[in-house]
Amino acid sequence: MASTPTASPVPLFRNIIVGVDGGPGGRDAAALAHRLMDPAGTLTLVHVHVGEVPLVPYAMSWDAAERDAALRLLDRERAHIDPAAEVVATAAPSPGEGLHRLAERRAADLIFVGSCSRTLMGRVLVGDDARSALNGAPC
Repeated sequence: MASTPTASPVPLFRNIIVGVDGGPGGRDAAALAHRLMDPAGTLTLVHVHVGEVPLVPYAMSWDAAERDAALRLLDRERAHIDPAAEVVATAAPSPGEGLHRLAERRAADLIFVGSCSRTLMGRVLVGDDARSALNGAPC
C-alpha cells in the first residue's frame, strides 16, 4: 500500500526577517526561522545599528566602521544558519523599529527576534525591542 504525503503540521513562511545581534538569542531565532521557512522562501538576517545617519562628517567614518562590523557579524551568523540567507545592516532609533520598518518594506510574513535572556522571565516576557518590532507590524 502506497503512503500518501501528509501536509506539514506547521505552516511554512516564504519571507522571514530575523533580528541578529551576535548573541545566542538571535542565533536560536535564526535557526528556528530557518526550520519554518518554505524551501522556496527567503530568510533575511538583520542587524540594526541604534542611531540614524550622523550629521557630523567625522562621525560618518565611525558609522561605516560599524556597518562593516555588522556585515561581518551577519556573514558569520549566515554561515551557521543558511549560506543562502540575505543579510541587511540598517540603522534606526531602536532595533525593534529597524526590524519593523524592514518588515514593512519587504512585506515580510514573519519577524523573528530572539530572547534577550536565558532566564525564565527573559524567555516569557516580551522586551522593549521585540515589542517595538511587533507593535503594528505588517505580519
